[in-house]
Amino acid sequence: MVEVGAGTGAITREILAALRPDATLTVFEVNPDFCAALKSIDDPRLIVHHQSAFEMHSYFVKKNSADCIVSGIPIAMLSNADFSRFHDAVRNTLQARGLFIQAQLAPLSYLRLRRSFRQVRMTFTMRNALPIFLYYCQHAALHHRRSRETALAETSSR
Repeated sequence: MVEVGAGTGAITREILAALRPDATLTVFEVNPDFCAALKSIDDPRLIVHHQSAFEMHSYFVKKNSADCIVSGIPIAMLSNADFSRFHDAVRNTLQARGLFIQAQLAPLSYLRLRRSFRQVRMTFTMRNALPIFLYYCQHAALHHRRSRETALAETSSR
């Protein structure tokens, strides 16, 4: 599991509380003060990198190795070029049927995420001082369609 833009670790702690004992949580954070706060969390399953989420895919030996990525990065504030770079990093890190969860303070990113992911579902939670909008995104349907197209190509070549 991967978390990007973890801040001081509020969501990190919740993830660790729910994480299986044999799993790991790899966190990428650019703010050095936030990294120090994250590193103070006493959990051997937590790996903290003082590195941009744009580079997360370079930390994994195997491409597409994360089953879930949770993001607190304010993607609504990213330029189109930076969002494209971020999405490329997510795509290169996430498994084919993996889940990308994006947390935002405003419902401004649905269309941007919908253009990038095959499936996007938006919900919100009031468990915060301000509501948090959560986007659950997957590329799975794209991979499913490719598999069907491959099967059709194999069938028609017989």
